[in-house]
Amino acid sequence: MDGASRVLKGGLAMRYTLIRNILAAGMIATACAPADPLGKISADDREFLFAGKDTNAAFMGQPGDAGPIACNPQRMNQGYVLMDEETGLWLDSIRPSGIERHKILAVEPTEKGYEVKGQNGVGVSFSLIIEQTGDQTADISWDGATAEKYLRCPGMPA
Repeated sequence: MDGASRVLKGGLAMRYTLIRNILAAGMIATACAPADPLGKISADDREFLFAGKDTNAAFMGQPGDAGPIACNPQRMNQGYVLMDEETGLWLDSIRPSGIERHKILAVEPTEKGYEVKGQNGVGVSFSLIIEQTGDQTADISWDGATAEKYLRCPGMPA
């Protein structure tokens, strides 16, 4: 093998190694990149859960069949608002004692609805199971507890 052939062969091997390393780095970066937390749900599902860009949908309820459900936070004992904000996805849990904000990590479809996977302010994970029962109603369960009826109340300010 003459000198020119060795240089050509060495150059091709170096290029192959460089290309292989770039491809491997790209695959690792892609695998480590955070997935879209709403990537598994459709646009219609997103609309049902989050409403629009400048508004939110609240799910208001009365756990334990404490009375009729309505879109009035002062009359309801419990509610949830899912929000898509610039700072991330959030779940506000509305209680008579106040509002607790939780980070939404992912929303995944289930056989009957959606599983909202999240984490509270101290890092404890939870699942909110939302089963759509109508255009404006849902059964909601926190971490597998008995599901309760909730009314979907669109038009809450973002």
